[in-house]
Amino acid sequence: MSDLTRSIIILSDGRAQTEREPDEQRSMSLDLIDDVLDDDVLREVFLYFPAQPHWKGQYGQEDSTWLSITHTCRRWRVLSLSTPTIWCNIIASPSFWTPLCLERSQSAPIDIKLGWSQFLIRWNPSDDLVASMLRHLNHTRTLMFEPVPATSYNRFASLLQEPADQLKEFVLQAQTTQGLQSIVVPDDVFAGRVSSLRWLRLEGLALRFKWTNPIFSSGLTRLNLSELSERACRTELLPALRSMTALEYLALQNVLHLVQSNITTVPGPPPPEELIALPKLERLQVTDHVFDVCDFIVHLVIPPFVNIGIEMIQRDEHEDAVPSVAAAAHAIATLAVLRSKRPGQRFACIHRQTTEFEVRMVTPADDSDMAEGKDHLFARFTWKSFNARIERATTFLAFLTALPLHIAHELTLYSRDELTGASAQDWVALGTLPATEIVRLHGFAGYPFVHVLSAPSSLPRLRKITAHNVHFASPTRSGGLGSALVRRLTGAPLEVLEMKNCKVAVEQVDMFRGFCGEVKNEGTANTWGAVGTSAAAMASGDEDD
Repeated sequence: MSDLTRSIIILSDGRAQTEREPDEQRSMSLDLIDDVLDDDVLREVFLYFPAQPHWKGQYGQEDSTWLSITHTCRRWRVLSLSTPTIWCNIIASPSFWTPLCLERSQSAPIDIKLGWSQFLIRWNPSDDLVASMLRHLNHTRTLMFEPVPATSYNRFASLLQEPADQLKEFVLQAQTTQGLQSIVVPDDVFAGRVSSLRWLRLEGLALRFKWTNPIFSSGLTRLNLSELSERACRTELLPALRSMTALEYLALQNVLHLVQSNITTVPGPPPPEELIALPKLERLQVTDHVFDVCDFIVHLVIPPFVNIGIEMIQRDEHEDAVPSVAAAAHAIATLAVLRSKRPGQRFACIHRQTTEFEVRMVTPADDSDMAEGKDHLFARFTWKSFNARIERATTFLAFLTALPLHIAHELTLYSRDELTGASAQDWVALGTLPATEIVRLHGFAGYPFVHVLSAPSSLPRLRKITAHNVHFASPTRSGGLGSALVRRLTGAPLEVLEMKNCKVAVEQVDMFRGFCGEVKNEGTANTWGAVGTSAAAMASGDEDD
């Protein structure tokens, strides 16, 4: 029995009519709804079932719930047809519903969402259908074209010059194949009357527009630009953003051209008059060439705990790796320093693939995964010209030292490739990590961390180590993580030591149990190709040469 039926029974006579036939009982439930709920309450219920496209012919499992509302009884039909907000989502397919929705929505704010397919062409909206919708721009709340071909767009572009005073969201996604005819956003789009516009998304290599266009309104709260062939230069983008002080969400993907392609120096701090203050920003996403991203980041003045995701790539394989890494590390440090005043944070430096490095920073510290949250920094750097181990190790350390490690509550180090190029002094230079209580080591990142673990006065608050896919006797037993742990544990026991899919001798595990409150050794050994001493040598105390 549904909650609704149960509630109706309670409101009526308090007894379930179990002896009645199901259809009769369902009819009684509907009659009781009519008896219990007045018109205003029913209208509020109907608003949870706005008109949606009736795809039953294409996807049989989907029903149009609003059809049930209009065909249940006369009272429901009269009420639903007299409630314009139910019909605000203008249905374009099947097209015969479009005039009905436009008529029934009356003058209420409407949502127009049109899509074009390169394969299911018969489902694409006709020019007449699009024109019939765009005649209602004066009370359109949402307008989406995704992805629209230039041939179709250019036939109705002139209709976009009518006022759109109620427009809050505008999406224009062009087909991204290069060589197509341009899609131009008119300079007088919507007759310049878009004072209510809050969300703007533009995407596609075919798009052309001017940054003085009225759609770049100072009232925007969400701006998403991606895959533009005419990239934004510093004199265009920065002034436009400087007026958008209400922005809460900003996403830029492959749209920047702020520095010349031959620039190989890390951008310095800009003069105060060039800074971009976004005091209400809550989420920032930027993907582009590393020097463009770095230059953009140093121009921003944003709140300290914005949810940030940046992806930085080298322009091509001929670009020098060293300045690219320096620029990426500078961008990370610029964003990380904003969060350095809040203690108890979780840091991660990850080299998961040969061509990628990731840095993560999460606040506050807890036991959950490093999923995205409000106070989250994620940075990825993708290189094309690296091929030496020393470059991998140097890059790993460059990104790690860009973080304010002195406040790290938890530190995760992960690498599937060897990090043997950096010296022991380079690793010790990471500092004592005075606030770190939890260390998680994955694969090859566990071996050079021995230098940090063995340094005097390092990790004074360490209470838990988790090792994944680590060979505890690599490269040698005396120089491996296992021996370093034993030396440390004799003076500073751990509360918890967890080993997952690690290569470790049984005798060494027993030794760990003598120094730790809790020791776990789980899974089958898989050390990602790391070479160390044999299990027999580990047990006997002999070292490999």
